[in-house]
Amino acid sequence: MDWAARREQLSVYRNVDVLEFVDQRTRDAAVAKKPGNGVAVGERYLLLSDTQQRGKVLSARVSRAVDYLSPPVRCLTISEAGVLEVLPTRADLLVHGELSAWAESEATNHNLWRLTRHSVQKAVSAGWNADGIIDNLKQRLRHDLPPLLLVAIRAWAGVRTLPTTVTVATDLVLQVADREVAHAIAGSALLQPYLRGRLGRQTFLVKQETVDAFRTKLAEFGLRVDNDLGVLSAEWKE
Repeated sequence: MDWAARREQLSVYRNVDVLEFVDQRTRDAAVAKKPGNGVAVGERYLLLSDTQQRGKVLSARVSRAVDYLSPPVRCLTISEAGVLEVLPTRADLLVHGELSAWAESEATNHNLWRLTRHSVQKAVSAGWNADGIIDNLKQRLRHDLPPLLLVAIRAWAGVRTLPTTVTVATDLVLQVADREVAHAIAGSALLQPYLRGRLGRQTFLVKQETVDAFRTKLAEFGLRVDNDLGVLSAEWKE
């Protein structure tokens, strides 16, 4: 009954222009100067009401226009550790809602988000999959997705996308059977401090004093030690 009553309060608009202000005070001041230009929506938005006046208002006040019929705006950057930053000068009204589906927001800065094992698994439980998250990211990022993070998203999502395993032949030598994982490790700035060098395209020399820490770091990205022989594999669900 409550939802039925609320439904009658909803209005759906098509082909409209909405102005976004930095805060409510700025929006209200603009409306007070030129009443009749539109209807206040939420705290920071103004729904322009007169089609004939839209062009004049937009050209006079708007610093940037977003066409939501075009491809998504590229307004995100992401670090190898999964820290996402929204560039406020390029962001649109949809990006924060998209991020909330599979990333965790930073309490002190609404433009900072973090992609984690927990956030990805929560998204999967809500119906997302690894490809959906990766595709959404690629459409929004202003640069390539870090290879190690790509591996981690697939591992965290529990989808078997890596057909082979990563193996540690000894405490010092890391042999990687999967080329994608090897490429990710080789290009990872986060993993370089643990490596002494590269013995081949898919073989790495791990510093003896960092082996345990290296295994812990790999586990953060969805690669785990399966047994005492040092076999590592992506986390997937059979």
